[in-house]
Amino acid sequence: MPLTIHEYLPDDLQEHIREEVARGGLKTAVSLRTTSGWKTVDSPYEPRGEAKRICRDVRAGDRVLVLGSGSGYVAEELIEIGVKGVLLVTGSRTLAEKHTRRLESHGNFDADITVAAGRDADRLFEEYIRPWMEPGDVKVLLHPREGRAFPGLFTALGVRVEFQRRGRACRQHHGPMQRVLFPTSGGLLEPETSEAFHELGVDVIETDTLAGKPLDVRSALDLLEKHRPDLVFSTDNQGGDSRAFLPEACERCGIPWASWFLDDPRFVLTTEQVDGQAPERFGFMWDANGLDGWRELGLSHAELLPLATDPKRFFPGEGDTTLQSRPVFVGSPMFARARGYFAALEGDKRAEAVAEALGDEIRRTRRPPTDRQVEEVLDSLGFAGAFEGDSRRRLPAFAIQRENFRYRRDLLTALAPLR
Repeated sequence: MPLTIHEYLPDDLQEHIREEVARGGLKTAVSLRTTSGWKTVDSPYEPRGEAKRICRDVRAGDRVLVLGSGSGYVAEELIEIGVKGVLLVTGSRTLAEKHTRRLESHGNFDADITVAAGRDADRLFEEYIRPWMEPGDVKVLLHPREGRAFPGLFTALGVRVEFQRRGRACRQHHGPMQRVLFPTSGGLLEPETSEAFHELGVDVIETDTLAGKPLDVRSALDLLEKHRPDLVFSTDNQGGDSRAFLPEACERCGIPWASWFLDDPRFVLTTEQVDGQAPERFGFMWDANGLDGWRELGLSHAELLPLATDPKRFFPGEGDTTLQSRPVFVGSPMFARARGYFAALEGDKRAEAVAEALGDEIRRTRRPPTDRQVEEVLDSLGFAGAFEGDSRRRLPAFAIQRENFRYRRDLLTALAPLR
């Protein structure tokens, strides 16, 4: 049986999987525990039907590259189609081993099948994917579920593969800025930002927002090739698609990607959008807390850019030096996306207790709690291991949100007698 497994993962890597009987009881579906919680690798309803949809454009005799192998249903479907050869790339040792067991039970087949397991995108691409693609005529499939289990790996590989398919490297950015791609949603500060670029003599190419949109890798590269920007800029991540293909494509092209965050980036970005390295991504923060949030997400380039940086909108007037008071902002303590962002924590008495325990320190320092502080509180309350994945990652932001609410409620109560 022509099946080859190549594995480049640490010997001490711990993986956790669970298998559940899919609907109908005929197949099992696999889930993998990741840094952002449990992710399904196979459809829990119809894993075989999902594999057929993934492979719907493949024909007999094709050579196929699959980014994200799943647990073996896709490989079985490709064998049934009668492909000539398959390279499956996975980020999991367990999933690679499942292919051996599943295909051994499948019987004899003619296709040459190689499974490469690793999490180093550069090594996987150079040692396996590039040689596999060089003869040409390769069908490329992206496994939708494993792609979300290892978003940084498969976003990076997806962009590299698309460059290879096109047979040319992306234009590298050099020289003065002439064009900026500016995805917009009609939000705050976008008109002023666009005007500021125009005043600098920069052409502004406005497009619809990409935030939350499932942009595919081909469309991301088409957007850059069509407009040839020297910079991609937005507010509140309007220039970031749900799988971060556009920021990753900018990385490969040497095009700076930047966003001005009016909310803490931990509230705005998803795990899929920040996983992996991003040396060309820049974050400008309205609030100093955003600097901590940006760095906590593993991104390095962060600068404070307060709202009052527009001299046409904000300028000093004549003050009354006899008045002394602490500045107070009274507004909504809930940002636009907070209710969905904290859905898993809202109403959880354990999360409320953690937020209350951290509240005084948050108010004293005006800074989010560190991971160490959160762990100490979880241990002291007997909640060690109670939160995992995104719920655990969002606990500091949840505590800040709760303390902001309490702080503003107290101030409004104090001001109430003044009417």
